Amino acid sequence: MRCFNFFYGWFTALSSMLCIPGYMVYLWRVTPGTRMEKFHTIVRIPEDVPALRTKMQAEEQAKHGKA
Repeated sequence: MRCFNFFYGWFTALSSMLCIPGYMVYLWRVTPGTRMEKFHTIVRIPEDVPALRTKMQAEEQAKHGKA
């Protein structure tokens, strides 16, 4: 019974720890382009930060203004 608990603990821990690297591998495989294009597509946000900040602030004001 003790061995079962040990393996069950490792199984539950590894199942959550391997999800993030597994998803990274999946994203890398399904994203088209060269290595650099893949990197920029996966890692970078599409909008520049000041425009994104303005957009988020406008959405937040609209949400609180209607409530």
